[in-house]
Amino acid sequence: MFLSILDYSGNILLAKVRVWYARGISDLDYGSMISCGSISELLKFLKGNSFYSEVLKELPESEDLIHRKDLEKLLKYRFLEVLSVVSKYEKILGGCLLEYVNFYMDYLFILERLQKIVEFNKNLKNSYNLFGKDFFCTNRRLSELSSAKTFSEFFSILSKTNYRYLFKDLNKSEVYIQNFVERKLYESLYKKLFEAFNKIKSQKLRSTCTKTFKTYLELNNFVMTVRYKRFTIRELGLLPEFKDLKLKLGSKLNKVSIESELFDALNNSSICSSIKDISYSYLEQLPEKYLYVKCKGNMSFSSNVPLVIISFIHLLKIKINNIIKIIEGLRCGLPQNKIEELLVA
Repeated sequence: MFLSILDYSGNILLAKVRVWYARGISDLDYGSMISCGSISELLKFLKGNSFYSEVLKELPESEDLIHRKDLEKLLKYRFLEVLSVVSKYEKILGGCLLEYVNFYMDYLFILERLQKIVEFNKNLKNSYNLFGKDFFCTNRRLSELSSAKTFSEFFSILSKTNYRYLFKDLNKSEVYIQNFVERKLYESLYKKLFEAFNKIKSQKLRSTCTKTFKTYLELNNFVMTVRYKRFTIRELGLLPEFKDLKLKLGSKLNKVSIESELFDALNNSSICSSIKDISYSYLEQLPEKYLYVKCKGNMSFSSNVPLVIISFIHLLKIKINNIIKIIEGLRCGLPQNKIEELLVA
């Protein structure tokens, strides 16, 4: 039987995603990267990797001329390039992930512009310009955020886009404007993801995807709750809310006051069995470690287009974050074993 155009395009996308995955940094490469004596050596290593070489070629060889943010942002730019290609294929396929992938690009663009304003207001030197590159966004009006230098200008531009509803409850005099924006975008990103899962025809696959990311979000909220109660006096109202997900663990977190009770809630929750074999050096690694294990298995064994794409996107994000941790570790002169402990692998 001949394949339909959509089946053919789907197989092309699966093949492309798996080639990208194979060409990128592997877990075995981390040791070589950590052994690099300098950022310059690490950059040479990355330039020798075909997945990153093109986007990094404009960086100078001399470490003195490299600002770490140049390197980190170009790695994130590569992530956005991949998302852009996935979006184009998804559009051809009429795929369920299109809105999610497009929102993800806008999400990263908005956060990047927000961070620039925060740095500008703190009089931090903005010594990088991404060599004339700018992050991708799918909404034409969002590109105007590049000119915003204040929160007022930032929200004025957003008010003209289809994202204005996200920030209607913001009190612009509040101390935690950045937290508010990040939380709203984070909640909307995963709302888009679950909307995508609801479009998957296979009930079994739909259930698998939903359960995996519900558990991931519960673990993320658990980690953020512990961190907030341990290090700050911020209200837990700043934590993301996913009321439509009916999280069993999340509903307990506001009712406990000490850290031991938080861990008791985790150990007695329905997701405890999902993480019993997950090892981590720092609590903050737990959600990503869980997701890494799930997504790596999908990349190896699944033939379903949505599942492989979602797995690849999150694995790529984790790998780029690992590279950035190695950059920071080398820059700060951390011992190799300490850098290894920071990685999600």
